[in-house]
Amino acid sequence: MNSQCWQFTAVQNPAILKELNENVIRIFQSIKITNETSLGLEDIKMSGEKDYNFYFNAPALVIASAPKDYENKIADCSLALENIFLQATELNIGSCWVSQLTNLCNEHYVRRVLDKIEIPEDHQVIGCATLGYSNESEEVEIHRN
Repeated sequence: MNSQCWQFTAVQNPAILKELNENVIRIFQSIKITNETSLGLEDIKMSGEKDYNFYFNAPALVIASAPKDYENKIADCSLALENIFLQATELNIGSCWVSQLTNLCNEHYVRRVLDKIEIPEDHQVIGCATLGYSNESEEVEIHRN
């Protein structure tokens, strides 16, 4: 239908990334773990560690969002993120899907930061791509036929 109502927000500002991470940690640490807790259990546990960073300290975070009522939002944004990951690999840029903001985008502290970077309030975060150069010296070898 070519609606193209999604939005991709690239964040490279270290202060914004730091604030976003601090607010994710704040929310995770406020969650009481019970037998019913399933939402990001490992991240909730790891958020208490000194060096926890949900976007792995990458210098760039691309946030894919779309209107909450758009029925193809998950497919459209997921496929676009996949293409970002494929292109990143082609350019020897490290990348990783992170989903913490998907479940936390409507939490007050996270929403405040999303407002700063102009992600509309009626949008749902579908996923994020971290992008940066790997610390590993080993390069990814791509085989073509």
